[in-house]
Amino acid sequence: MPFYHKQGKIPPKRHTAFKKEDGSLYYEELVSREGFSGIYSNLYHLQRPTKISKVGELFKQELSKAKTKHRARHITTASLKTTGDVLSARIPLFFNSDVIISVAVVSENMDYCYRNGTVDEVLYIQSGEGKFISNFGNLHVKSGDYVVIPRGVIWQMNPTDTVRMLVIESAGPV
Repeated sequence: MPFYHKQGKIPPKRHTAFKKEDGSLYYEELVSREGFSGIYSNLYHLQRPTKISKVGELFKQELSKAKTKHRARHITTASLKTTGDVLSARIPLFFNSDVIISVAVVSENMDYCYRNGTVDEVLYIQSGEGKFISNFGNLHVKSGDYVVIPRGVIWQMNPTDTVRMLVIESAGPV
């Protein structure tokens, strides 16, 4: 049996014309992993969510395999030199076809919004704090928090002080 959770003002029936007080329409967006077959969320927007004002450069992360044999290692991540925003500060540590595990020291705000259409992401905030903004709302994040970001979610993160984090990018659902 389906379950429903609502937040804010929503229409009495899903997928129908939902009008604002001035008679204009709210714009509906369905967010799901499996279309209408699985769990989904209906988001209602004041402006068209598909209206793109600008597409930035493609951010491609180059991964290179180590040329040494596999063995036990102690990686002192605290000594790694990294800085930038959540994307540019990432240093990949381990990867395979299923997952990329990176660390980052985030000291800069994102002056753009980002949508990863390829993988789910998990941000573990080791230290520091900041504001995580997405199309689902705003979160204050701090040391010890996990932020799970399903693929396709539009987001931005702005630290209020330097944030150390572990980043997991997963090809499968998280």
